Amino acid sequence: MSKVHSIALDIGSGYCKSIYLPESGDTSEMQRLVKSFKTAVGPSRNVTLQPGVRPLVVEFEDKSFYVGNTAEVALSPDQRTNSLSPEWAYEDGYRALVYYIVAKALTSEGIEPSDTPIQVHLITGLPQAYYEVGAERLSNIYSNLHRFRHAGQTWVIDMVNVQVVPQAMGALYSATETLLSDEEYSERVGVIDIGTFTSDFCLSEDVVYHAHESGGAPIGVSALVSSMRTVLERDLGFNYTDESIKKAFERGTVLVRSAPHDIQKQLDEVITQSGRQLVKALPPSWDTNTMHLVLAGGGGADHFFGKFFKKEYPHIKVISHPENAIVLGYGIYGASAREA
Repeated sequence: MSKVHSIALDIGSGYCKSIYLPESGDTSEMQRLVKSFKTAVGPSRNVTLQPGVRPLVVEFEDKSFYVGNTAEVALSPDQRTNSLSPEWAYEDGYRALVYYIVAKALTSEGIEPSDTPIQVHLITGLPQAYYEVGAERLSNIYSNLHRFRHAGQTWVIDMVNVQVVPQAMGALYSATETLLSDEEYSERVGVIDIGTFTSDFCLSEDVVYHAHESGGAPIGVSALVSSMRTVLERDLGFNYTDESIKKAFERGTVLVRSAPHDIQKQLDEVITQSGRQLVKALPPSWDTNTMHLVLAGGGGADHFFGKFFKKEYPHIKVISHPENAIVLGYGIYGASAREA
């Protein structure tokens, strides 16, 4: 009987994260095995790249895509596939990223492509807003035989099992292993999962996911960065890049004529404003005083919003390595399904 390779992947709007599930299913080992790169993909084109650098290309059917770092340096933002589209998870660019991640994961385990299909168990998810209408659709796209080329080699992949779960449930599964006791997990638990562009809210009670008490909001770290840019331009008269603003959240300063300038006042203003918007967006049935709260998020939930939420909800718990909570939860879920 052919071996089935289990791969958990979280393709977010900001970053792609994956885990090749170890045979042991050990959670601590999974954390060590997380692979991550910026989400970037788009149709390949005739461009000049740095000499000696081999482009990352995925080809299938009659299509060819740059992925990862190659897409970042070779394609302008408007030439890349739009990862903010509601149709993003069903588009060819997303598919190219899935193929690239699967090929890289298998190669890292010493597995070479062959004419015999390689069996894969895929565990992934969708944002809360798209889950109910999109889970079956996504599963149907990948639950079959796939043929593609990467790095000059042809891969034949048979995805024998495709599991799609709500993204915030990934954070919840992660919390059950690293943060919550069995008793706490059986009570009402609300997860606030802050991503790059969106935030998801997930509720479980008696170890059962409650879809009608879960939801999401189009608020994430990118909105925080955008608001900060506006405030800095208003107060300082300068325009800063996204990366310099993200560093400012870490340092509490920005550069003004080569010297650090304190912006704690502006940081507090923007974080409080965005944090209050998130609080207003929480499902109306959530009584935060009578439940456990967990904060997670690939976009840097604790780093950007941690102080606000800890003040607003002193009992909130923050997942260790929140940036990897979703994919780690997928891995935990996939490992339990594999053992069942």
